Amino acid sequence: ARAGLCSGALPLGPDVLVTDIDGSSAKVYWSINQAEEARKIHLELLLDQGAGGMSEVAFFEVGGSHSSWELPPGTLQRGSGPYQIQLVLESGPEDAPKLTKPSMSDLFWAAEAPSQVPV
Repeated sequence: ARAGLCSGALPLGPDVLVTDIDGSSAKVYWSINQAEEARKIHLELLLDQGAGGMSEVAFFEVGGSHSSWELPPGTLQRGSGPYQIQLVLESGPEDAPKLTKPSMSDLFWAAEAPSQVPV
């Protein structure tokens, strides 16, 4: 059995919001809406490949005390998308982790390059 699945239904995951999106980075916020304190946050950046579905672009593990994470510069490709963030909270001991249901952000696009204004 996979971790977190043996105890029945998974608890709901966090609400996810992506802001401060530029050409190479963004800030991800989440609200922890479960009683048990999260030990880790699993943050996955997905890119919509059209008919091919969503593919993983990057994966980060963040300490459970955080409620936000800034994607490192260069994580997003300027002018590309749509991207989506998937978050899963992990609580419980290392040898028997409990996971939440995956939560998804709204789709978002990396900013285009600033237009050049002739002088």
